[in-house]
Order: sequence, then structure tokens, then C-alpha cells
Amino acid sequence: PVRGGEGRRACPAFRAPSSRRSLVAAVGRRETGGFSRARPSSTRRASLSSRGDPRARPRASRSRVPMLHAQAGEQTRASTTRDDGASPTIGCRYDFVGDGMYAGDGGAELQRLWKLIRWKPIKRCDGRFVSCDRSISATSLARLCASLELSTSSPVVTIRETCADRDGIHAVRLRGGGGLLSYCSMNKDKHIHTLNTESGLARKLIALDGVQPLANTLSPASATLFTTLCHLLAAIPNAEGERTRLAPSIAVTLRTLHKHMLILKSQVMSCDSER
Repeated sequence: PVRGGEGRRACPAFRAPSSRRSLVAAVGRRETGGFSRARPSSTRRASLSSRGDPRARPRASRSRVPMLHAQAGEQTRASTTRDDGASPTIGCRYDFVGDGMYAGDGGAELQRLWKLIRWKPIKRCDGRFVSCDRSISATSLARLCASLELSTSSPVVTIRETCADRDGIHAVRLRGGGGLLSYCSMNKDKHIHTLNTESGLARKLIALDGVQPLANTLSPASATLFTTLCHLLAAIPNAEGERTRLAPSIAVTLRTLHKHMLILKSQVMSCDSER
């Protein structure tokens, strides 16, 4: 390599840095590939402005763009949030919203029940909630449905009888999907009511071997839809909680396809009638 004065003569564009500050500036120009893009001073901007130079225009603040987006997002969230905390977009698309985690996994009657009583989620059991209201712990499932005037697609079915060593279990499916499972204590003076989405109800009945008793009380269309979901979920192994994790999305997909088929069938029937 050429050193000293020979290097300066061989490369006229090179200037040896005279100090540490000059060295830092030279390295900066080398890394950026040219001169620094620092803003002109106020005096320089005034001089450029008098000549109409575009470099005198003030640059927009970089921090203002995200701030404007954040403000717009806050306004959007504030204008699209309802009193029950559910998004109207989701609410218009799905009959059941709940806490927003399992939207579409149930019907409008399940959503009405969600608003009537306070519920809290059951840990590691997706789509199932237990009642927080102690005032209904002395009310049986049949009396609870009658007092709340719930629209059901099945009567109250006994899944397991109450005996000396275990609690009894009663179930009811609501119109549109989802339902209630209630546990009756051995002395029959305390009831634990749980709200279940369509997939949560199917999973629990599969575990309790109670799908057929409930399906026998449903209408043919409801029984076909519910038993199809149960067969799909029963085919998924639940060794690592895979069935619990996949059940809500499978239920929503199945219900959406069923609705689309009904719409398509009605359109075909209307076209045939017009002919």
C-alpha cells in the first residue's frame, strides 16, 4: 500500500484527517456514501428561502405520523366499542360474542344468557364458563331455564344421576347453539351452573359419554349438526389438549358452512319457483 505523501499524490480526493474530530467526520462520510444530510442552519435556511430554494422548506416531524395513526386508532376503537365490550363488527357477523374469544361458537340465545348472568372462564377448558352469581346456586337447571325464559332446543336431560359418591349432571341445549351444564351436589341443595359454547358442550358430553341422550331430544336438523360436530371432535386425540384447542374453530367453521348451505338452498328454491 502507498503511504504518506505518495498516497496523497496518488489519490487527490483523499485528505488526511488533521484531528480526531475530522477523522470521525471522514468515517461518517465514508459509511453514508457521501456528505452529511444534516439540516441547514436557520441563517442558511433564510438565505435559501429568499432565493426560493426547496431545501428551505421545513421537514415534517417523523414522530408525528405514528402519533396521528395512534390517535386515529383510539378514535376508531372508541367509536366501535359497545357497552358490553363487544365489537359491533363481530356482533353483526356472529350471534354469539361472549368475551370475544369464541365469537360465533353459539347462538343468539347463548349471547342473551351471557348478558343476564356474570360468568368467568374455566381454566384450561376453552369455551366453558362457570357462574359467578351465588344467588342461583340453589336453583335447579329446569327452574333456571323457566325463570330466565330461555328458548331451548331440547328439554333438560340427565346425563348422570346423583348418587352417594358423585354429583349429578344435567344438560340443556339452547336454540341456535351452545347450552348449559349443571352439577347437582349429592344432597341436592347446591347447583353449579356452567355456560358452554357449542364446542364446549360437545367436548364435555363426549367426555361424559352423554352425546346420544341429548341428541335424541333434538330436532333432525339440530341433531345432525350437533352429532357431526361431536364426531369430528371425537376423532381428534386429546392427549396434549389438541381437541380443546381446535374445537372452537372447527365448530365456527361447521356452523358457517351450514348457514351458507341454507342460504344457497333457499336461493335455489326461489329460482325454481320463479321458473
